[in-house]
Amino acid sequence: MKKIILLSFLMVLSVSTATAHAAQFLWDARTEETQLNPKITFQRTISLEYLPDSIMAKELQGAQVTEYFLSDSSTNGISELVEKINKHLEEHGSHVRVSDAVVEYTVTLTGRPTSATVDYKLVLIPTISDFLIREYDIGSPALLDVSWRSIRVSGPVMVGGIEINLPVSFLQKHFPNTYNELAGTGAETILLSNLLDASGVGLPLAKWHSLFDPTPIISDAQRFGFNGDIVTTYSMGESRIGVSAKEKISETSSADYKLTSIEAADSATILVPGYATPDILLGIEVIGTSPNALDGSQFNDQGQFPVFIIYGMTGIAASGAVVFFWWSNKKAKHDEFLGQSGIDPVYLRGVQTSTASGGYHTNRGEAHLITNDSKTDAYKVRGTMPRDWK
Repeated sequence: MKKIILLSFLMVLSVSTATAHAAQFLWDARTEETQLNPKITFQRTISLEYLPDSIMAKELQGAQVTEYFLSDSSTNGISELVEKINKHLEEHGSHVRVSDAVVEYTVTLTGRPTSATVDYKLVLIPTISDFLIREYDIGSPALLDVSWRSIRVSGPVMVGGIEINLPVSFLQKHFPNTYNELAGTGAETILLSNLLDASGVGLPLAKWHSLFDPTPIISDAQRFGFNGDIVTTYSMGESRIGVSAKEKISETSSADYKLTSIEAADSATILVPGYATPDILLGIEVIGTSPNALDGSQFNDQGQFPVFIIYGMTGIAASGAVVFFWWSNKKAKHDEFLGQSGIDPVYLRGVQTSTASGGYHTNRGEAHLITNDSKTDAYKVRGTMPRDWK
């Protein structure tokens, strides 16, 4: 095990802003090399505000503490962590089992005169097996168990002599006076929430966004070096109709302090080879995948949402066309009833405005408005040329 513990207390003169994220899940099931080792990253930021002369301020002001380690299969506590994960998977009916795991753990506290932030990051890379429920056969797609993705471990988890699952452990170890001020309060309850919690990734796959990439089988694409297998990508974490992605915020306060826990919305990506579609098998969520399109498959894993949008837009366009033609026809009939609009031609008289120039003569003229109601006065007219233009 590579273990590095850096403990230093430095005066911090500037305020830093940290971005927190919850579980970030990635499983690339396209190849045998990558499908055995999914990657789950857990991140959280704890913000603590306190009074300038409080016990917390005296202990935290100017402090910068980082704790880091990278484990392997020989690290103490890995086998116990694997056992807890398998127990969770078994309780939830998943066929998948974990045989090993790599853990990378980083915590950094930055203290200021009236506030401090603690950034937690835990990367879990388990080695999984038994996710293939049924192999592909002609006319029968392969079935992959994906119900294991919402891994969750409760309680203390000791790896390499360091407790990695409960945020409160870091404060207990390095800042006991601050912990004593928070003990037994709502702040301690927040600090006891598990880091190893990917339950948000358990959102049904039917609500995930799916993309189908047929590029490798397009003949024109192969001419430019694109080759390989067809890939279906499932992703979650973006906000759209029916699914909202919200950050997770928990906070508590008293007269002496305010503690806030921030996590962004969970996000996940699953890459599956072939034509894939989700399904439920004996209460377990699975993905069926085949190198060939299944009969009747529409490759739409999100219900009727895309079809609804297409037909909805078509209906709106058709309705708009009907309304437009109805209004146009009604207006035409209205104008026909009123008759001609504008100046009656009987009140206009043509007047020549050009004269001959040598042997060349133009028939140029303009219309003048007759000002006499008798419509016969050829002299009292109103034209468009300025007075005395001749």
